[in-house]
Amino acid sequence: MAAVNMAFKMKYLSLAIVSFALIFVFPNCRHRLKAEEQPATSSVPPIAEGFTSIFNGKNLKGWTGHTDGYHVEDGVLVCKAGGQLLFTEAQFTDFVLRFDFQLTPGANSGIGIRYAPPFQPLQDIEIQILDNSAQEYQELDGKHRHGAIYSVAAAKSGQLRRVGQWNSQTIAVQGSRITVTLNGEVILDKRLDEFNLHPDMLRTRGHIAILGHGTPMNFRKIAVKELTAE
Repeated sequence: MAAVNMAFKMKYLSLAIVSFALIFVFPNCRHRLKAEEQPATSSVPPIAEGFTSIFNGKNLKGWTGHTDGYHVEDGVLVCKAGGQLLFTEAQFTDFVLRFDFQLTPGANSGIGIRYAPPFQPLQDIEIQILDNSAQEYQELDGKHRHGAIYSVAAAKSGQLRRVGQWNSQTIAVQGSRITVTLNGEVILDKRLDEFNLHPDMLRTRGHIAILGHGTPMNFRKIAVKELTAE
């Protein structure tokens, strides 16, 4: 009789466990499946108001140069290994450039300001883009690290996000003044006429360029707002 009672109790215990699963576990699975079935949304944020996109997120229309070193994937401009100089067909005088970038380990690139081909190091204005954390760059001085006007003026450090995360950067160019803002923090604010520079670095109009140095990295949401002269 004790054995029968024990079997009876075990049967109802099993039924209770199954009921619990139906009430609590299966609905959660159902909710999870519904969430997974939701259509994916674009991961690329919209362009800020007042800015005009100069990268359409689909192809390299409006850009020229080393186009074989770049491709577009899911709205992102990908600089491939070996990617070098890419620049806008349009030219600009005073402007604000906004873009997001994503570093890979050891990434090294730059943004050319008022660029005129062919690129000449130390004769064109370059805003450095660099993985400051990479071991191979630890001996570089501030004028060659991220955000610097290359070989001219150092930027404030400490605002770069970890490799693999997206950063947002703004470069404002008006007359001789260049202001670089990284992730909401001004890291450089200098006037070119305060320095003894090659005359070409004081050019007042030119292209916007991505100065790839052969290392992979990504860009997105590239847009410009043209300004009136000072």
